[in-house]
Amino acid sequence: MNIFTLHDDGPSEFSLVISRVPLHEGQTLADYTALQVQEMQKKMPAFSLVAQSQTQVAAEQAEFLEFVWRGEAGIMHQRQFSFVPPGRGLVVLITGTCKNRFSPEWEQAFQSVIDSIKLQESVRT
Repeated sequence: MNIFTLHDDGPSEFSLVISRVPLHEGQTLADYTALQVQEMQKKMPAFSLVAQSQTQVAAEQAEFLEFVWRGEAGIMHQRQFSFVPPGRGLVVLITGTCKNRFSPEWEQAFQSVIDSIKLQESVRT
């Protein structure tokens, strides 16, 4: 897991987390996403799914989730893209988090990160 924050003392105005999770044999991205939403509903106080859609990241099928929940620092707003690089058997999750809501500045910054993702050619073959 890679975590990028603006500062070290408590929740930042914006943070970015990139994580990788192995898929179980036969599990699809849609299966993983559905299970993830169920788990978040159980574990995150006041969890609310704002949006869910299929999209693409680096020309690969991807899932997009947008949700809010109540953390120790108040309302947390998260946007998450997940995709499965070919031949890897794992899900890559890229999650942006803001306190309260995404400002236009952080919305653009997060989308720029997603738009900049390129997979190595060896991953594609």
